[in-house]
Parts: sequence; structure tokens; C-alpha cells
Amino acid sequence: MKVFEHDHIKHNENSEFTEEHWRALSDFNDKNENKYFTITAKGVKFSQYVGVVQIGKLTIEILPKIDKSTVDTEENKDIWHNVLLKMLKVCHRIQSDSLTTADLKLRSNSILDWYIEIFLKETEHLLHQGLVKKHRKIDGNSNALKGQLLFSKHITQNLIHKEHFFVRHTNYDRNNTYNRILNKTLLLIKNISTNPLLHSQIGRISLDFPEVSDIYVNDELFEKLKYDRKTERYKKAIEISRLLLLNYSPDIKQGRNNVIALLFDMNKLWEEYITIMLRKACEAEKWKLLSQRKHTFWNSQHFSNKRLQPDIIIEKPNNERIAIDTKWKMIDIKGPSEEDLRQVFAYGEYFVANNVYLLYPFDKVLLQKGEFNSEKFNSDFKTEISTKNGSILYVNVLNGDKLNSEIGNEIFEKLLESQEIVT
Repeated sequence: MKVFEHDHIKHNENSEFTEEHWRALSDFNDKNENKYFTITAKGVKFSQYVGVVQIGKLTIEILPKIDKSTVDTEENKDIWHNVLLKMLKVCHRIQSDSLTTADLKLRSNSILDWYIEIFLKETEHLLHQGLVKKHRKIDGNSNALKGQLLFSKHITQNLIHKEHFFVRHTNYDRNNTYNRILNKTLLLIKNISTNPLLHSQIGRISLDFPEVSDIYVNDELFEKLKYDRKTERYKKAIEISRLLLLNYSPDIKQGRNNVIALLFDMNKLWEEYITIMLRKACEAEKWKLLSQRKHTFWNSQHFSNKRLQPDIIIEKPNNERIAIDTKWKMIDIKGPSEEDLRQVFAYGEYFVANNVYLLYPFDKVLLQKGEFNSEKFNSDFKTEISTKNGSILYVNVLNGDKLNSEIGNEIFEKLLESQEIVT
């Protein structure tokens, strides 16, 4: 089932989406502080988060949408499905050298299938290379005295069974954190995968995987995980494990409608894509792209400091700066909102950028120039502001029916064409 962002589906109007699915999503949303969508009386209204939600056997893909007039056809959904996959790959949310887009399109139906198949390929590759072994300490009773005798526990536990020894010894085996995480992910995808083409691959890898202990996973476990020359090869598989395991919400009540959600904020994904594509164009012309620069603009003894963080700052060879704020939305004939203009104006002032741009998705490349009032008003005197030019830049998301891979060059060319910018 495919829908667009901001769509509204109801269980009494859709044969695929039942009241049970609605209840499961409602529970999931409560656990996530209503972050991803809005629960209505009989349905779900999606927000700016795109990706995939699977409830039991029902898979819902939430696709990007820039134009409200986009016709809700299967052809359009397939186009934006492929656009989202490509954008995720460019932004390194999907990383695989062994699988191409063509390979995955032949076998996979959903974004979730992408992640599962890449995980299986990476895990299979690790098995062929040989899973890493680690030293681990084991405390317990043994029939032989080996390792270190833990005297106090030996006395309390073996008062009757004098033939036992309570010892601490070291094993060198595959039962370590890295392999436990992979095993836990294999068990998860065995339960959640609805793609029959993946089932045989899951079963084969599970049979080859050694028996290891279960492990409790949370953010802290993955944050503390360290990689060295032996475990660096695990990184891609572990990253997907983290995504799958931490976004899984089992249905404790009924056990039928477990929920797994891989969702991405489209505003941030759009910003990342533009940054990556524009960086390539800037480097070719010796311009520096400085993304995610932060500046504190408000301090308080009672509250946390507030910071400004523009999407993109470009520094030209002559040290002049340009600030760009990306927006994943369409604007109407009234133009950009005052809030958007105030935001990009503040970026220009604090980061000393004479030229600032609001960048919106569109069906063509277009530059519409604008200016900020060049004087600061005061009853006694007037002083000039440093940020004078605030323009609107529209960029074409699609090239035909595919994601526009030339978008960085097109943006750069428009910046060069602008009369305010001198190379």
C-alpha cells in the first residue's frame, strides 16, 4: 500500500487498512509521543515523515509529495517510490556496494525489503569471511579446576557438591556483542518479512549462523560499540540492525500486529540531498560549502542557550558568504512566509552573508530576486543592515520521471547568474 505524505487514510474507507491496524498504529504513535503522524477518529493523517510502516502483514509506504495537484495514480507512486530510494541512497541512509538499484527493483517491493536484503547480503559476506571471535569471561561451576577459583562463591554454592569448582575462565569464541546483534536482527526479520523471495535467504543464513546469547538493545549499546580493524567490516550490517531493532514495536496485547517503522523527516532528507549535490558543484569551482554551522544568538541564566543553524553556508574565493535555507514545500502566489524570510535574514546577519536564498522544490529552475529593507529604523538614527539580498530559488526535483541528479550544478549556475554574485 502506497500513500503520499500528508495523506489521510481511514479504516472504514479502505479494505487493506483495518481497525486493528489503526489501533496498532495508535499504540505505536503513543509510544513515540505522536511524532510521526496524527491519529484521527477513524484513521491516520501522515505528516512530513516518509518511509515505510509495517503493521503485521500490511506494509504502508509513505512517499514524498511536493505538489498538492499530483494525481494519486500507481504510476506517480512508483516514480516517487524510486525517487525516495535514490535520495536515501545518495544521503547514505542506504549503503551497499553489493546491491544496485536494478538488483533490488527485481526482487523487492518496499523500502523495508531494501534494508532487509542489504542486511542479509552484508551478513552473508561476514559469514564467508569468518565471524569475529572475542575473549569473554565466564563465571560458573565446572567439573575441573580451570581459570580462577572464586573462593567465596565456591564455598556457598558447592558446600554439598564438592566435586564442583566455581571458577572464572576465559573463552575465545563468536559469542560477542557484534554477533549477538546480528543474530537478534536475523530473528527479527524472520518474523517481520512479508517477502517470500527473502525467506529462503533468511533461513539459509540463520542455519549457518552460530548459536549465541540473546542481547538487550538500546541506543546506548550502539553508541558504545567500538570498531577496530577486525570489526570495521561489521559496520554496515550493524547500522541496519540498529535501524530495524530500535524501530520495532511488538504488539504485546494480541501478538499479530507488530509494528516496525523506518521513517525519515523529508525536510531533513531534502536538506541533506541538496547539500551533498551542491557540495560537488562548489568544489569544482573552488567554493567552500560549510554545512551545519552553529551560532548562539540567545543566552540566559535560566534556560538553555538558543542557536542558529543554517542549512548551507557557501564561502566564495573572495571570502564573501551566501546562506541558503532549504524548504520542502511549495509556496503560493503570495510568496514565502514571513517566518521563512525572518529565519533566512537572521542567518545572513549572524553569519555575515550579503546574499541569502530560500530554496524550494518546483518543476523547473527559477530565480526570483528580492531585497530586504537596507536601513535599520531607530527614532534617532539609521544604520544599514549587512544582509541586503534575499532571493527565492526554485529547483527541479525531477528530471523526467527520475530524481534530478544535476540539481547541484543547476543551483550553482543560478547563483552565478544572479547579478549580486560575482565570482
